[in-house]
Amino acid sequence: MYIKFVSIIKKYTPKGLRLFLRKLRRVVLYYIQVIIGFNFRKIYYCPVNKKKYRTFIKDGKLLLSLDLGARERHRFIWHYLNNQTTLFTADGIKLLHISPEFCFYQKFSEREREREI
Repeated sequence: MYIKFVSIIKKYTPKGLRLFLRKLRRVVLYYIQVIIGFNFRKIYYCPVNKKKYRTFIKDGKLLLSLDLGARERHRFIWHYLNNQTTLFTADGIKLLHISPEFCFYQKFSEREREREI
């Protein structure tokens, strides 16, 4: 029943609104967890968007970053791509990612726009 309800909502809700609601949910969860946990110092670092946070958002078993919603595996993959490959430093390298995660999609799009200029 719940799965049918979610699929109906996804079908009839515009993509921009869904992305906005996800971001709003992350922001609300972030500030609730910061206030409840008394985390007022920025000590957590997300390599995907290169920012420090007071805490990562605990959403079930996941730990999300605030801005892009990067999970642990996304941060690990980004760290690996950045430190162990020449994907971001060398010119002429192309990457085919069949179904990029939202956080990667934005970063790869920014990188492509930088190359065009």
